[in-house]
Amino acid sequence: MKRLAPFGLILTLLSAVALSVHSETAPAKEGKQVVCALCGDYTFDVKHAVTGKYKGKHIHLCSLKELKLLEAKPDQYVWAIDVVSGQRVHKLDTPFTADRRVNVRKVKEKNRREIWPRRFFFESQKNRDEFLRNPARYLKEPYDV
Repeated sequence: MKRLAPFGLILTLLSAVALSVHSETAPAKEGKQVVCALCGDYTFDVKHAVTGKYKGKHIHLCSLKELKLLEAKPDQYVWAIDVVSGQRVHKLDTPFTADRRVNVRKVKEKNRREIWPRRFFFESQKNRDEFLRNPARYLKEPYDV
């Protein structure tokens, strides 16, 4: 009997590990919304994202084309403008963001208008709060794309 106890313990531990790995990986990705690190304009389900790395950080992108652009010229694509201060902000390093739906005009499609999700990046909490108090002051809509 004593010889079966360690074997039974090992089987129990292996099944517990297998169950915990499965339960952590499957539901974690289901329905999680992410924003493209390159453009910051789209919110989409993580299962549709292209993943990449930038300076050791995992990032999500809209397409393989964007991953190639980021790999070729990373510093050209990781900056945004704080709409309150006008200063450049590193998109992947700032914790101060706000998501908002904005009106865009597709110039190449006979000025067709759509509502798109967009992430705004700020250099400080103060600027983010100011933007959220009065977004119309800082946004020029429709955006031409």
